[in-house]
Amino acid sequence: MEPIRIEHGSPERAGILFVDWMLGNTCNYACSYCPEGLHNGSIPWHDLRIVDAFAATLSTVAATQGKRVHIQFTGGEVTVRPQFLEMLRSLKQFGFGIGLISNGSRTSRWWHESLPLLSAVTLTFHPEFADLDHFVDVVTLASTAVETHVNVTTLPENFAASISAAEHIAARCERVSIILKPMFVAFGSNLYPYTATQLQILRDNKYHTKVSKPSSSIRGEMRVFYDDGAQKSVTPQSFVVNGLNRWRGWECDAGIELLSVDVRGDVYRGVCREGGRLGNIANIGLSAFPRDPIQCGRDACTCLLDIMTSRRLPRAHTPSSTHPGLG
Repeated sequence: MEPIRIEHGSPERAGILFVDWMLGNTCNYACSYCPEGLHNGSIPWHDLRIVDAFAATLSTVAATQGKRVHIQFTGGEVTVRPQFLEMLRSLKQFGFGIGLISNGSRTSRWWHESLPLLSAVTLTFHPEFADLDHFVDVVTLASTAVETHVNVTTLPENFAASISAAEHIAARCERVSIILKPMFVAFGSNLYPYTATQLQILRDNKYHTKVSKPSSSIRGEMRVFYDDGAQKSVTPQSFVVNGLNRWRGWECDAGIELLSVDVRGDVYRGVCREGGRLGNIANIGLSAFPRDPIQCGRDACTCLLDIMTSRRLPRAHTPSSTHPGLG
């Protein structure tokens, strides 16, 4: 039994142009596992006029493809960006879904003001810096307003503390999904040296099923189709910890379902940067945006966001008697 196609667990997600946008590299944390270039503030924030211009371009691209745009802002810590709320108000005028990845450290007052402008929030608990009680307060507040997901960063040496934090959050917060997040060394392609027991706990990930995940989730489980007609739902982190994230030679819809904007404003198909730079948000033209899938050339897909993208074996490698019309 071999996989031949991977799609979204909810088919409507294929109708979303998901834009992962790294706004800057300024952060109020400096976690030991985070490369300095992702939190040292060495790159200035983009001018709001450039942000608005790129948003207008995204709106046109999505309209021609019959998709809707969802932007996920990441950093750095995006919530410390000056004029961040002003930027969100401007983007909402395009009708976009807007989410962000945050460490949750801003005050409850700040979150009260920002949540009406958002449609999804991913809050990441960083044990080295975060205050757990404040984090729980923010998760509780966010989950009453928008789709809320929680990552608990988990290193081999603080594994027990991460489990304790995940249990604490799960016991006190409703309407959220929670995962223990497996970590890669220097955010590269190699997992930290987890023990066999730790890897099994990451595979089981009971926190994902312990709490309810909204059916309207922008991203989430993928469905794997096999050459014998079987199919199975798989979480993104399960692909990683089980070593099932190797799709060299497959056709991937990065660039069609997913775009990635780096800290300098350069636009790529995905966080993996397969296919190279498409342009920059300051001047990218409509013709630069892909209409066709790309053949994966990487040994492993390590970003959970990239993993949550439709992909398939090329038609020539797919049994024609299974899943008619595949490809």
